[in-house]
Amino acid sequence: MRHLDVIWRGAVIAAALVAALLDAPQALVSLLVAVGLLAVALQLGRLRGRGALDTLLVAAGGILVTLVLAGLVLGSTALGLHPRTWSIALALVSLLGLAVAGRRPRPARPTVTLALAAPALRALPWVAASVVVVVVAVTMSLDASGPPEAPPVQMSFGSIDGTSVQVVVTSATGTVPLEMRTASNGSEISYPLFAVDGGGSRTTTLSLPASGRTVITLNYPDQSQPLRSLTLDR
Repeated sequence: MRHLDVIWRGAVIAAALVAALLDAPQALVSLLVAVGLLAVALQLGRLRGRGALDTLLVAAGGILVTLVLAGLVLGSTALGLHPRTWSIALALVSLLGLAVAGRRPRPARPTVTLALAAPALRALPWVAASVVVVVVAVTMSLDASGPPEAPPVQMSFGSIDGTSVQVVVTSATGTVPLEMRTASNGSEISYPLFAVDGGGSRTTTLSLPASGRTVITLNYPDQSQPLRSLTLDR
């Protein structure tokens, strides 16, 4: 039975890792990661052999600590804190926890008596509160790690004189640092970061080919999905 416990938990975590690497829908990846992480946390909590209440509390606390530490590590590295990288990190941590749980002997199940059950029943509200905290933390963290909302920003052509093309970026509320990129003839060029003040504009002069198609995009520096784009055909 113990081997079966390890196998099904490992299968769930492996499925989560593969789904994340293959860019599966984030809802599916998050569900698999959550199930795998919870299953491993409960398995590790049972190693203490102190009853169901202790297992639940240890599992909830361990999940919260893992979420926070994974977010801090990813946020301070070049990988960045995004749903995909976070899911992969949590899946790898779950695999490590499962390996630890599989190598340690499972303690004998304690005999449940009324004297032991009464304190556990009184602690049920705290257990429920711990579960709620875990669910809220996961939900808020996934929302925070998603792509930032695009600010009210517009991009348009200014003057075009031969290979010199001006692109004007305006914003009603101001922007964080943005990056302008151009792609033409299979080559891509990134221009220095800039920000636009509220109610202001920023003009960038680009040197573009005199013929062919050029795609100009406005991006967050760490995002591949453009906020705005322009196409110049000539």
